[in-house]
Amino acid sequence: MNLPKTRLNKLKSILNGAVRFIYNINDRTTDLVPFYKKSHILPIDQRIFFKICLLTHKTVHGYAPCYLKELVEMDLELNATTNTRSKIEGDHLRLRIPRTANTKVEARRFSNYAPVAWNSLPLTITCITDTDCFKRMLKNHLYNQF
Repeated sequence: MNLPKTRLNKLKSILNGAVRFIYNINDRTTDLVPFYKKSHILPIDQRIFFKICLLTHKTVHGYAPCYLKELVEMDLELNATTNTRSKIEGDHLRLRIPRTANTKVEARRFSNYAPVAWNSLPLTITCITDTDCFKRMLKNHLYNQF
């Protein structure tokens, strides 16, 4: 999400400490990835991505508050009724990506980051309307990435 490295490192340190505490790991050189997987914990950058995608899912499917719905727009070009060969079923759920942000602060806004994160997901995940099923599938997708 383009957060400052110092903030991410602090959060990562806290999460690593929690995993070390759970599994009683004293050696700081131990690779924690297997322990993250065993305890079903996503790394901090993927946790942020998961939360953004979950909020976006609720926004797209009408479960989110109005103030979040105002921040993202559906991509109307893909919603056109014209049939094209490149149009894939489920593409109507794509979000419009706003103009490129000039500063890092603008790039961190939900309205700028959420469409990029949402559009990067496979259509098999974005088409799911049930929130619990979406969370399961998204978490599985993110676990397969690390």
